[in-house]
Amino acid sequence: MSGILVGNLSAPIITEEGVDVLSHITDSVRIDFITEAQHSQGVNRQAKEGEKSMAVAEDLALLKKIDACYHQLTGEGLYCPADVEDRYLWLHEQAPYSILAHGRGPDPIFMYANHCALHCFKYSREEMLQLPSRLSAGPSDRAARQVLLDTVTRDGIAKNYTGPRVDQQGNSFIIYDGEVWQLGRDSGDLWGQAALFWPVPRPPLGDPILGVPVIKI
Repeated sequence: MSGILVGNLSAPIITEEGVDVLSHITDSVRIDFITEAQHSQGVNRQAKEGEKSMAVAEDLALLKKIDACYHQLTGEGLYCPADVEDRYLWLHEQAPYSILAHGRGPDPIFMYANHCALHCFKYSREEMLQLPSRLSAGPSDRAARQVLLDTVTRDGIAKNYTGPRVDQQGNSFIIYDGEVWQLGRDSGDLWGQAALFWPVPRPPLGDPILGVPVIKI
């Protein structure tokens, strides 16, 4: 009977020297992968920081215009302690009262909210800037809110408003000592309305508590 020659199908034998070479190659590939991943993370972090810096710059530029309109109507700027080095950054990030603004149109959307406002309504900046401002009040309170806005359209500003608002989870909360004013009234080029309110009854201006950064989000 003729035999059939079967080839050697076993795995190749690797010497200790070969193992060392393979281990070195594996370690090199692993290091390259980790280095590339760290580089990508660094690039992504820088990109996010750049986007955040641009967003803050845009917010501060808009806040300056909101403050200028308030000054034109009242003769004074939005409250800020006199010893604050960067007035607008304090108003944006550390003010213990909320500042908001919406644009024009039949169903205006928020275009600005400082940190205190985001904290009160429990929205992120991105979420807030997509929110129709009417949704800041509950269904039963929207008619009263619209009356307030109509008064602002007629008179330019309204003060001393206290009433309910609703956060993202649908929970009601009270805003105190609210003021709402027209944006662009003096120039005749109306571009929206702004508001401020306190999450607690407003302490006397000049109270030391107003100089303390109490809102962190």
